[in-house]
Amino acid sequence: TENTLYDVKECLSTEKTDMMIGGMPKHRGGGMFVKPIPENGIIPENWDKVECEPLDAMLQKEERTKVDLMVLDVEGAEMMLLETINWDKLSFGALLIENNKMNRDTRAKLDRDMDGRGYQKLHQMRIDALFVPHDEASVRRRLEFWQPDGDIIQLQS
Repeated sequence: TENTLYDVKECLSTEKTDMMIGGMPKHRGGGMFVKPIPENGIIPENWDKVECEPLDAMLQKEERTKVDLMVLDVEGAEMMLLETINWDKLSFGALLIENNKMNRDTRAKLDRDMDGRGYQKLHQMRIDALFVPHDEASVRRRLEFWQPDGDIIQLQS
C-alpha cells in the first residue's frame, strides 16, 4: 500500500456545506473556530471560507475507505464530529481521540460508542484515548509494535 499523509483543508459535517474558519490571526493555527457564513455572505477579516462535508465523502475523492490513524483533537467537539462518520463505509487502524475535556459520563459514553462501532480503548493517556479495532490479533500486533513510555494508564480486561 502507498503511504500517504493527507492534510485535508475541509471541515467535517453531516452534509456538504460552506462555513468560515478563522477568528485568530492566520499564523496562530490552533485556536481557530468554524462558524456559519453570515446571512449577508460577507466573510470578516481573519476568516476564510472552507468547505465542509462528511469524512467518507472527503476520502471517497481519493478512493479511500480506510484510515490508518485518525487524530481527533477539536477542543470539545469530538463526540459531535464522531457522529458525522459513516462507520459502515470507513474503517480505521487506530483513532487517537482527545478526551481530557470530557466529564466522566461523556468519557464512558465515548468508550461505549466506540465499542459499538467495533473499536476498543487500548490506552488512556493523559490527554487522549487510543482506540483500535476489536480484532485481538490486531491488538496483540500493535502492543508488540508500540510500547509507549511515559504517562500511560494500562487498561485491564
